Amino acid sequence: MNDELKPFKSDDCSGGMSWSYKKATGRRVPWADACVEHDRAYHKGGTAKERVEADKWLLINVAEAGYPWWGLAMFAAVRVGGVSWLPTSYRWGFGKV
Repeated sequence: MNDELKPFKSDDCSGGMSWSYKKATGRRVPWADACVEHDRAYHKGGTAKERVEADKWLLINVAEAGYPWWGLAMFAAVRVGGVSWLPTSYRWGFGKV
């Protein structure tokens, strides 16, 4: 198995969230740093257990930043949209060569 990874790249919060938030408010998403750390986990991928742990981590960090409903919405979105078999730039293991 090849453990080589492409260089890490993040779009802050995926799925157009960062773009639309910035367009609407002129500011970066307040929980963007949590999204970048979540992207780091998704970049390298791993086991199904590691994925659910990364997703729980995102939910908790967004909620603790004062946005619990966004945390729940994002948790649901990444559980559905972050599967490794989707051909997206933000899927689980997107950094694998």
